[in-house]
Amino acid sequence: MLLNFWRILFCFTLALVSYGLFSEPGSESSFKIPDYLLHFSAFFLLSFFLTKATNFFIASILISFYAPITEIIQFFLPYRDATLSDLFFNYLGIFFNFFYLKFIENSF
Repeated sequence: MLLNFWRILFCFTLALVSYGLFSEPGSESSFKIPDYLLHFSAFFLLSFFLTKATNFFIASILISFYAPITEIIQFFLPYRDATLSDLFFNYLGIFFNFFYLKFIENSF
């Protein structure tokens, strides 16, 4: 039962993050958060939920491929930019999640 909860939460988060990464940004927004913080937070949450939904090995492989794929897709979208700093903060969020799970939550 709890495993299904994590899977549903991961799928919802994946859909929300993918929408944010691939949709055309709106010009009028009062919700201003630095880009690097959004990338870090999104990939921290994605890797956390995916690790809870599967196991460490599968989560590591899947999320490690998803991070650069998002930047490659953004490279081909005319209204998005792919940058190495975004990719860096994607991986930093993933790393901090695994660090959190390994040393703070100790769930591996």
